[in-house]
Amino acid sequence: MATESGRKGLSLELAPAERLLINGVTIIFTERTRLLITTPGARVLHGKMVMNEEEATTSARGLYLLLQNAYMQSTDEGRSVAVAQLDEIAASPDLQVAWNDALNISNNRWYPALKRIYRMFEKEVTFYP
Repeated sequence: MATESGRKGLSLELAPAERLLINGVTIIFTERTRLLITTPGARVLHGKMVMNEEEATTSARGLYLLLQNAYMQSTDEGRSVAVAQLDEIAASPDLQVAWNDALNISNNRWYPALKRIYRMFEKEVTFYP
């Protein structure tokens, strides 16, 4: 979508009470709002993709939270710390498939890895009642 100045950007229309995470800052909208982000490469998560620490109650959710936090890091050093933590969690047999998918992060493909792990939450209820 082009802005008034002609620049292209990401346009999001958010529902009331929907959350948006931008570079570590959670924004909660109180009414229907449209937001335009014109910064190339901005790391953005919104809606159900934003997880709080209290929600990381299972192995996949813990992995997702670490990956989310790494994705939001602005420095390679911050991401390296998160990757080290991910290595520890990867030892869990339940998460081997998720970890293989999450290896996309080595190619700087953080968002696709987040999406794959997010999809595990529904299946995980079966494994962790």
